[in-house]
Amino acid sequence: KLDSEYKSLLSEASAKESANDIDGAIAKYKEALTKKATGKEALDKIKELEAKKAALASAAQNDALFAKLVGEGDAAFAAQKNTEAKSKFEQALKLKADPAVSSKLDNVNTALQAEKAKEAEFLALKTDGLKLATEQKWEEAKTKLTAAKALKLDATIDTKLAEIEAKLKVLEGQAKLDSEYKSLLSEASAKES
Repeated sequence: KLDSEYKSLLSEASAKESANDIDGAIAKYKEALTKKATGKEALDKIKELEAKKAALASAAQNDALFAKLVGEGDAAFAAQKNTEAKSKFEQALKLKADPAVSSKLDNVNTALQAEKAKEAEFLALKTDGLKLATEQKWEEAKTKLTAAKALKLDATIDTKLAEIEAKLKVLEGQAKLDSEYKSLLSEASAKES
């Protein structure tokens, strides 16, 4: 009688397993062990199903972590924190290959290259502008530094542009005085003759 109950419980457990009711199947296999404590088939199935349950839980955790990293990467990219976005997408791709995330990573890498190019252009304009200011080529320096400022805010550039504006006003005032002086000299010279 116990043997037939054992087999009946194994059959019920198997049906639950087929229906993907892992917890229900484990419970039935454990119940079968009350009928036959040394039931190898029930013991083996319990081990197998508990391992399967753990694997599913681990996969679910991986999926949750993957989704979290992708979400954080999207948010960082939207906020133009491209280095952070790259890190998040790379971590997600280590968990699971995903063409959509690979595409996002490509977009971030493109943005990082653009940032690098923009930074190089900024530094070149700033360096040239400061050099021209040292050479007292005020208009050219102003043009370069204004272009650099359009790419990126920079306190050094703001200070130098203010100095250049002041120099240009002084030079403009001096040129006006020189012009008036020459005009007066011309008038005086004409009256003498």
